[in-house]
Amino acid sequence: MAKPGSYAEFKKESRRLWKTEIIKAAAAAFKKKGYHGTTMDDIARKLKITKGSLYYYFKNKEAVLFACHMASLDIADMAIEHAMNSNFTPSEKLHAFVFRYIVEMMDELLASVLLLEEEALSPNLLKEVIERRDQIERFLRETLTEGMKTGEFRKGNPKLIAFAILGAINWIPKWCDPAGEKRPPEIAHEFAVYLLSGLRQDGKVFRGRVPK
Repeated sequence: MAKPGSYAEFKKESRRLWKTEIIKAAAAAFKKKGYHGTTMDDIARKLKITKGSLYYYFKNKEAVLFACHMASLDIADMAIEHAMNSNFTPSEKLHAFVFRYIVEMMDELLASVLLLEEEALSPNLLKEVIERRDQIERFLRETLTEGMKTGEFRKGNPKLIAFAILGAINWIPKWCDPAGEKRPPEIAHEFAVYLLSGLRQDGKVFRGRVPK
């Protein structure tokens, strides 16, 4: 293990940061041209590096796509952790998850990756993506079920509602203009309010706790 402050640690951190930049650039390219329409040359040009340099970090385009999916799922996991590491009610948990997930995904330009052609991944990689995605859906179903049991949420099918929530969130990059008048936190808050208010048994607008 590299010692803190050592050259090896510096090299490791530099590599991590470069991989992050590649993932962001690839996600933006995939969003614009689609996975099949994007080449490694496109990604390299966006970063102003040679294609050979790109292959130093990723062996092929599929590896880049897989890394994008993993980065997207990492963001979702962090949003879940934020919602779970608190004494929130089911409504507050859901609001916290939706808000944090949307803000981070829009900021990192990764949300569009979730809408890409999954069949481009090999079976083993696709299985890993699906298993991690199932964990997100499980969190939503469990939170929705908890809210229905406590009387906070209207009775319904937790699985279908979870799909509706994720579908609404993951479609944002298709219509959202980064240069538009609404910033990510504003969009995230309005979505969270809309989705939660529709679920509430009392029918009241639920504004939750907006993170600073």
